[in-house]
Amino acid sequence: MVKVWIVAKSRPPAAIVVHGLSEDGQHIRLRQPDGSYLSAHTSFAVGQIWDLTFHPAPRRVAPHVEDVIVTRWQQLEPEPDLLSHLLARVKPWEGGPDKLFAGHLRSEMNKNKPFISERDPIAPISMGYWRPDVSLIKWHDADRRVCYRYYTPDKELLIHYSDLSNSPISMLPAHTLVHVAFSPWWTPGNKYAWDKSSQVERRCYLSIAGYYL
Repeated sequence: MVKVWIVAKSRPPAAIVVHGLSEDGQHIRLRQPDGSYLSAHTSFAVGQIWDLTFHPAPRRVAPHVEDVIVTRWQQLEPEPDLLSHLLARVKPWEGGPDKLFAGHLRSEMNKNKPFISERDPIAPISMGYWRPDVSLIKWHDADRRVCYRYYTPDKELLIHYSDLSNSPISMLPAHTLVHVAFSPWWTPGNKYAWDKSSQVERRCYLSIAGYYL
């Protein structure tokens, strides 16, 4: 069994997703023995430590290479200071969004939501840690969904907020440790596409899955 710290619990579309960090620094996304994501009633919560037995999930599709099947679990004492634990063990990206995921993020004019596309080079991982160079401001997108706004005179992004463990606060100060992750692959509607060349490709959108203060 491997000791794992639960670092994020989020809700991308149609799933409860739990992220962990193992004692040897491996990032994992937990799945049930049948391969499905965890239920809404899962006992896993951020800040807990568990002994887990797991193996790589079959048919993992990049960038979601961290998916594992959990077959045995035993809860241990909770982590008293998760922020300090993470800062001692992870190497966050520092700076603007261009530093994230090997610079593969893109966005569309007027929407400003960061994503990766199957038409472009795909990031080799789907989660990590970020310390942004400016404060992130709580915002709402055109559909009234909670997100955080990254803004400089040269760049504006609206990053979806999927964290179930922390209520969104008005501002995440610059250099706050933030856990970011890609949602599952998704294809926007192509109802009005004239032909194949005008269809929108599959995408993974970026979200904030957790923050640590």
